[in-house]
Amino acid sequence: MTPDELNRIDLNLLVAFNALMDERSVSRAAERLHVTQPAMSKTLQRLRDLFNEPLFLRTPKGLEPTPRSLELQAPVAEVLEQLITVITPAEFDPASLTRTFNLAIADPMAAFLVPGLVGRLEQEAPSVSLKLRGYIGDSIDALSKGTLDFVVGLVTENAPAGVHARTLFQDKGCCLMRPGHPLAQQERLSIEELVAYDHIKPWFKGINDKGPMDIQLKSMGFSRHIRIEASHFLTIIRTLQNSDAVAIGFDNWVSLFPGGELVRVELPESLDSSVVIHLLWDERSHNDPACRWFRQLMVDVAGSEM
Repeated sequence: MTPDELNRIDLNLLVAFNALMDERSVSRAAERLHVTQPAMSKTLQRLRDLFNEPLFLRTPKGLEPTPRSLELQAPVAEVLEQLITVITPAEFDPASLTRTFNLAIADPMAAFLVPGLVGRLEQEAPSVSLKLRGYIGDSIDALSKGTLDFVVGLVTENAPAGVHARTLFQDKGCCLMRPGHPLAQQERLSIEELVAYDHIKPWFKGINDKGPMDIQLKSMGFSRHIRIEASHFLTIIRTLQNSDAVAIGFDNWVSLFPGGELVRVELPESLDSSVVIHLLWDERSHNDPACRWFRQLMVDVAGSEM
């Protein structure tokens, strides 16, 4: 008999045989398997037909297994245990996981999240490593191709089907500048003050490349002079520290420089600068235990950093 020919056999018969061998009673086996006694009697007859063997003899003390049944008892029990092992998912243990996760994330978000993430990995999953890629226009598409495991970014309307998302954190925009900047003592800027100085525009494709802030300013009759447009986070920060330029960034950026290297000032109330950052992944990894664990780890780390 080949594996394909097993479709002619009801494997539930093996479960019934195992119960009958243990209980040596049709009624007790029926109760154990939550079926009626007549149904179990029919199952016993099907077992006899399958093996072309009586299997059990009725005696005043109950069912007495034949030599053939005793011969089958251990192999059938072993087969059932192997099926349980195959069907039951193994308990996931991150400490024993050896894997590299490919993650697309913009530079400032990486600086915000990755140090805490690495600290948790050292404690919980020492054999897990990360491969970080910059967030670019086709990062979300790369999820469906399997070249990326996760993307940290925005949920877009044109995201491919099968992409899942979970919120990591919500951040609020602010104006960043050096401590000695002429506007550094302001609590909140007016739009006129905001556009009075050169701007360094952080540029991250798929996050702010469509210029939502400039669209808002234009609708109000204003524009800003962008001296530098860059996606290199350290370059942006060092340039701010050494010039009177300003940058529209986010509150969590300031937390990366606890020594007061940057000053944050509130943006004009009329400007909407909030953003919700998500963790995105593809359907193919949705039920993978390792990926489920990593997603929760990312959420935990983001929550602890806010």
